[in-house]
Amino acid sequence: MVSREEKLLWAYADLKGEARADAINAMWRRLMEEYQRIPLWPEGEAPGYDPAIPHQLPPSLVLFPVESPKPRGTVLVAPGGGYAIKAPFEGFAVAQRFNELGLNAAVLDYRVAPYRRMDALADAQRALRLLRYRAGEWGLDENHIGMGGFSAGGHLTGMAATHFDMGDPASSDPVERMTDRPDAAILCYGSFSQT
Repeated sequence: MVSREEKLLWAYADLKGEARADAINAMWRRLMEEYQRIPLWPEGEAPGYDPAIPHQLPPSLVLFPVESPKPRGTVLVAPGGGYAIKAPFEGFAVAQRFNELGLNAAVLDYRVAPYRRMDALADAQRALRLLRYRAGEWGLDENHIGMGGFSAGGHLTGMAATHFDMGDPASSDPVERMTDRPDAAILCYGSFSQT
């Protein structure tokens, strides 16, 4: 079955290069505005975020919870797009599929070009910490928070799974006291070559 997001992408099939990336990023932003976005940092505190960069909202996530009498595991979903865009069909439809399987999901709206990969990694790490910090409030099992992604999102997932810490117990920000280590990593056709 073709998702609504895939159908929307077909409208940009004839566009190339930067024009296509700009159109898809604008579409992603419109789609994100349909959902209740949860900022990763308090307003104005996302490190290195520039509100003047077009089509990029402050880093956030959209939570797709499942109805459950007990806390359930969660997958943070990172869509692909070569760190230039975020492919909508690798985000929202995937999160809904995890829901059908009985898992909570959250779609990560991470920074893409002109930001660097380390900015995207900071967003993923913060999202994992935030999911743990608010697990009780959101009905999540804080010991079963994984991450999965496609293409660039798979690469980002691999970086998050290998570049983590256990949190900073001395931080004044309680979110930063949480570990950013994913409990599972699902790497779907991520590229890890330096060529």
